[in-house]
Amino acid sequence: MLSCRVAHIISAYVINFLGKYCRFASTSSSQDRCIFPCRCTKGCDTTTGDCLHGGRCEDGHPSGYRWSGVACRTGNVVYHKTASQTSDPVTRWSEWFPADRAVDGNTDPSMGNGHCAHPETKWGQHAWWTVDLEETFHIYQVIIYNRDSDADRLDAFTISVGDSPDKTTECAEHVGSVGPGATVNVSCSAVGRYLKFRREGDNSYVTGLCEVVAIGRRLISCQHCPVGTSCNDVIGCDACARGKQQPDCVKVCDDNSYGVNCREECGHCKDNEQCDKESGICASGCEMWYTPDLCKSFIQLPYFKTIDKPRVEDVTSSSVALSWPKATDVTPGLESRYYYVVWLGLRGGTFDNVSRQQDAAGLNTLKSRLTGLSFNTNYSVKIEPVRQQKQLHQSGRNTQVVDFKTSCTIPESPTIKNVARTTQNGSVDASIVVTWKKLTNSGCDELVGIGILYKRQTSSNDQWSYKAAQQVTSTHLAITELAPDVYEVKVTATNNEDITSTSSTVVADLRTGMSSLLLHKHTIMLYRM
Repeated sequence: MLSCRVAHIISAYVINFLGKYCRFASTSSSQDRCIFPCRCTKGCDTTTGDCLHGGRCEDGHPSGYRWSGVACRTGNVVYHKTASQTSDPVTRWSEWFPADRAVDGNTDPSMGNGHCAHPETKWGQHAWWTVDLEETFHIYQVIIYNRDSDADRLDAFTISVGDSPDKTTECAEHVGSVGPGATVNVSCSAVGRYLKFRREGDNSYVTGLCEVVAIGRRLISCQHCPVGTSCNDVIGCDACARGKQQPDCVKVCDDNSYGVNCREECGHCKDNEQCDKESGICASGCEMWYTPDLCKSFIQLPYFKTIDKPRVEDVTSSSVALSWPKATDVTPGLESRYYYVVWLGLRGGTFDNVSRQQDAAGLNTLKSRLTGLSFNTNYSVKIEPVRQQKQLHQSGRNTQVVDFKTSCTIPESPTIKNVARTTQNGSVDASIVVTWKKLTNSGCDELVGIGILYKRQTSSNDQWSYKAAQQVTSTHLAITELAPDVYEVKVTATNNEDITSTSSTVVADLRTGMSSLLLHKHTIMLYRM
């Protein structure tokens, strides 16, 4: 493991440059802005990186290896990296046991199980094994796991580090035996991209490596940090320009990330294309039902619950007012992407799209009035929720169907054309003949009654009397055997819904030898017979 002195130096150096952001450890997977992952078993202090609650560093790779250092940051930097080794084209052992078996994370010491590398070369030459760290690292320690047979093939070796596989500088040497299946640790303080193992001494043409572990940290450059940001070679740049990621602001954001320090997650771009690393905009557009330009807001499919139904209000002879609740799963803030279709049909018949109502933010109930309906007619109505994007429209589940009936209209009011009266002096046999304009509109299916209402005007106690015409198509009616007096007269028309309309009142004076026709009132009365 890393020496206490080196660990103390790294810890002190890092903490000295630390702000109060989560710079060392991530206490949860959502804290993706944290540079160093937390490998403590019980979480990390996000400021100091220390393990919390008596926790320790989790097991890492290979099996049995434990992370260490600040926030357990110090780890195996060769794991799953690209490795190469010497090979003897005659024996071909190196092909059967390739170099990458030494960095696969498995420390099984049995060659037969296939987790060990087998560097080999011609007699009299030195076998070697090299791994590409892909970036520049500061190496502190190397741990090698020996095989359980022919253990003496690891008796003497050197470790070197450099910027190319052919130009490395020796940083550690081991002289002496290593037991079967045992490990050997060597300290190596060196900086470079390539780490090289080379066999020394007798029988140096062949060796066995069941696992190689190199403990170190990436060496971070500060030259690409934006002006005005702080930096050091442990934690790197304090902040990066949009589209670049910490620690050194060189590498562009990984797939599906963008923005400052690559903290933002890309939306759902069309055909799984990547968003712009700086702005997050999907150049090719969004997947269906995601809103541009970031493609993060999803236009959910609306639906009505099985108990939802429109409410019928204010039914007239030719119109109806409807109201209904907002559909379920309408995405807040995207109300403009939704609308409602009102479907109307004769009861038991087919439905027609008669109205479209846009959803509205902040409203839990929507309304619509349908006009132009036929009177005294049975209708059915339902509401359909729809989501829309560009030219595509998709419907959710409708409301229940609700039935209603329009009311019957008032029959056409009769119009009195003339009132003729006859009287004889001293006789009680006066009469009135009322003539009205022929009725052409019943207001419902048909007229069922037409007649005259009359009473004496001079007596407040008199009640209206009624005389029916024999035919509803009649245009005049005589009232006989009247006493000479002043009479109020009006004509009534009744339809098959028992709705009655009444003409204006006319006054007829039977007391003299002259006839009079006076429009006393101009009102229409509606009542049930």
